[in-house]
Amino acid sequence: MSAHKFLREEENKTAKSSKISKDDKSFKNSSLFTSSIAIFKKTLFKDITLRKRFLLSLLFMLIGPFLLFLFIDQSRLNKSNSILETPEILYAVFFFSFSLVFPLLISVFSAPLISSEIYEGTMQTLVSIPIRRTQIFISKFLAVFVYGVFLSFISLSIICIISYLIRPFQDIFIFFFINFLYSLIILFFFESISIGISCLYDKPRIAFLIPLGIILFVFIAFMVIKPLLLSDYYGPSKYETYQIYHFDLNYHFINSFFFLIEIFYSFSDYSNTFLNMFGVVKNGVPTNYWHPLASFVLIISIAFIFMIIGLLRFIKRDINR
Repeated sequence: MSAHKFLREEENKTAKSSKISKDDKSFKNSSLFTSSIAIFKKTLFKDITLRKRFLLSLLFMLIGPFLLFLFIDQSRLNKSNSILETPEILYAVFFFSFSLVFPLLISVFSAPLISSEIYEGTMQTLVSIPIRRTQIFISKFLAVFVYGVFLSFISLSIICIISYLIRPFQDIFIFFFINFLYSLIILFFFESISIGISCLYDKPRIAFLIPLGIILFVFIAFMVIKPLLLSDYYGPSKYETYQIYHFDLNYHFINSFFFLIEIFYSFSDYSNTFLNMFGVVKNGVPTNYWHPLASFVLIISIAFIFMIIGLLRFIKRDINR
């Protein structure tokens, strides 16, 4: 056999081997993608989005605004053509629905995603199929995120439609946009923390209690004492003197997209009252303790830290125990 013929045969063998290798790799990638989609669908449509569960979640999101619309004196809604200048609606929607109820619901759905499957032993089945644990984590995370976006969009749409029917506010679409953007920040933050902690503990109850503690402290306990810290009646406010705004998460949540609020708010007495309680405005003037982008980076960084720690723990832990 000539050297030239031998080289040609070897080249043909190498080409066939390369083709088979590429086909196997393509099949493997297709199989991994299919498995990820299957986990995503199972998490979204079976573990989370049951009809009764979704309707109950929607009810909790709407109960505050509905009670407001039922019992508020309608003359108070007639004081302004701007819904952003109506503090009662801002408190009911922005604070109650999206600062309290929404993160609680997201934590309830996220906390058991990993821990419950490990605790019940069903995670062994998932890790036995040809799919990376990172893809399991991402698929479950995306499922909750899609659910949160859908829940936020539907509840806000209903609130805005009812608000407009009661009084045709001029800035109803701006109100929808600002609240929807705020809900995405809340969604990403609390889902990341909840699912990250879910990877650290086997029991879903423990995984839920930590995000619950954060919500209760940031949006209830701290908000009760915050007016005392913000008050400068007896001298410089403790909030500024001790630079508490560095550690105030609800300040950073609002401040992270405050540039949008500045565009649409005229900082009337009504809006001052609402924004002042978060520390982003004082006497009608933005406090500018942090740049909005810096607050946004801080919120996202905290969320990513919890997410990465949880993912690394999930990748390395022994599921078969």
